[in-house]
Amino acid sequence: MDYLPLDIAVSGESFTKSYLEALNGILKLTETELRVLSVLLEYSKESAGDRGSRMYAREKLSFSRSNIYNYLTRLEEKGCLVKNEDSSYSYNPVVLPRTKGIMLNFVVNG
Repeated sequence: MDYLPLDIAVSGESFTKSYLEALNGILKLTETELRVLSVLLEYSKESAGDRGSRMYAREKLSFSRSNIYNYLTRLEEKGCLVKNEDSSYSYNPVVLPRTKGIMLNFVVNG
C-alpha cells in the first residue's frame, strides 16, 4: 500500500494547536473547544483539568469558573478527556501531540 506523506510546517509554539486542528475533522470540536483543549495541553500534557490547569485556562482565555467546567464536560463528551474514578481527568491518547507514528486510515463503506 502506498502512502502519501503530508508535511505541515509549524513552529514549536503553535504545534499543539496545529496538531489538534489537523485532527479536528475527526474530533469535531468547535473553535472554542479547540482553544480550551490546546491551552490545557499547553499547561500540562500529563494532567487534564486539575486545579492548576483550570486556573491557567481561566486566566489565559478570560473564562469564568463555570465556563471552564462546561468545556471540560464537553471535551469529555466528545472523547478528548476521560473522567477517572477519582473525578480527575486524563487525556485520550489520540489528542496528545506527537511528531512521529501518526497514521490515519480511512475506510470507505459502500
